[in-house]
Amino acid sequence: PRRADIQGLRAVAVAVVVLFHADLGFSGGYVGVDVFFVVSGYVITRMLRREQGASDTLRLGRFYLRRIRRLLPALALLLLVTALALPLLGPLDTQATSRRTAATAALFVSNLSLARGDFGYFAQDATANPFLHLWSLSVEEQFYLGFPLLMLVTWWVVRRWRAAVAALAGVLAVATAASFALNLWLLSGRSTFDPGYAAKLAFFLSPPRAWEFLAGALAALVFVRCRRATAEALS
Repeated sequence: PRRADIQGLRAVAVAVVVLFHADLGFSGGYVGVDVFFVVSGYVITRMLRREQGASDTLRLGRFYLRRIRRLLPALALLLLVTALALPLLGPLDTQATSRRTAATAALFVSNLSLARGDFGYFAQDATANPFLHLWSLSVEEQFYLGFPLLMLVTWWVVRRWRAAVAALAGVLAVATAASFALNLWLLSGRSTFDPGYAAKLAFFLSPPRAWEFLAGALAALVFVRCRRATAEALS
């Protein structure tokens, strides 16, 4: 069912990112991506839990097919149109990087390519790569490659419904803490990597970003039923 509160959160997340990139003095707008990751984890977990409750299983093939049908048509159109316009409108010295980002984005691994290269999200010439923003889609799809499998294995191990939900919440809580700790470690300057490179890893890679999706997933498991007054107060 359509959720007006979820749609509102998505609108806020997109709006702050747009304001940030429009250079209107909104310095922290990139946090909108973090909000979107949490919302995504919440929505997907609620959907998977409803399916599990109705059929006592998770059909991973159906889940992945839904993701493909939802994402690939729009992604293919974006990549095609932008790639055709790039030789005419894009800077010549960054076109090789842009083409590489487009190719890796089609495979949902552009975040890995960007983490390895010198062309970071906050680099001075970042706006010259029209495919740069697709890193977040890659992170999202990498997370959803394994997350439904984690849910399914937990339900297989713990057969009883209520016990399975509690066990899954525990597993997700541990995974959330581990991912958040990895993020903090990379940003602390105490890692074995160069500080600038470690910050790029924390920004682009899925493991240090997973805690955001998992926070949403935990909310979907814990806050199942809530009185209207309580829900409004929380919102």
